[in-house]
Amino acid sequence: MKSEHYLAVLPSRYGRPQGIGGGGPRGHLNNDTGAAEEWAEMVRSGAVPGPFATAAHRRYADAAADLYLAASARPPELNFPSPALFARAVAADLPGVLAAEAHAKELAQRLRPWGAVFDGIVVWYITTRPLDYVAYLAPSYESARDTLDDSLEDAGVRFDEIFRAYRAARLPYAVRKCMAANHGWHVAVREDLPISSPLWPLDGRQWTHFRQLQNPFETLLDLWCTGYLLFSEFTDKDPVARLYIQWP
Repeated sequence: MKSEHYLAVLPSRYGRPQGIGGGGPRGHLNNDTGAAEEWAEMVRSGAVPGPFATAAHRRYADAAADLYLAASARPPELNFPSPALFARAVAADLPGVLAAEAHAKELAQRLRPWGAVFDGIVVWYITTRPLDYVAYLAPSYESARDTLDDSLEDAGVRFDEIFRAYRAARLPYAVRKCMAANHGWHVAVREDLPISSPLWPLDGRQWTHFRQLQNPFETLLDLWCTGYLLFSEFTDKDPVARLYIQWP
């Protein structure tokens, strides 16, 4: 989709999952010992389908977490959400959770030409810290954006001019930059621009024009439209998709 669509939709959806926002659970994120039992009861009652609860690719961080946690400081991972409010949040928006996971998987796939690695594992976190300003999302994402920026500039298209249309949006800087990159990608495909400055490890012999590649920025914007956040490295050292519920 074009960035004008995201400019209209994201201010009301960013960080606000639709299922949770529509009357889902509210309360304080207190650690408790009842999360496992509550999750099991949700499965028994059918509120959470058994295949969803037992999916081997999905894990949950035990406790609220910051988006910038170093690997050594991350909370343990469980096969059920904890605390109980985390479990209720997941159960309140299963379609949104599944959609966010699908978008994360697709994003990793579209970033593969720039070196993204994804092992199929998704870890869910709940956080009270908003993603207000992140200049660095993942090495492959930054390489894709730099490749686009440089190639547009080489073709006489100034990225700063594109970004101007999104500068005033009431959204985090990283989101506004992504909308501008999505806009620039559509320009590059429409004008059949060559990839004049491929950023390593993009193979400039295999991919010579943007029309040969899939737009990664559109997929990240689609993920943000679900209300969930992503902060993943997608590297050999950390090939996991890390998704976040921003708790009010």
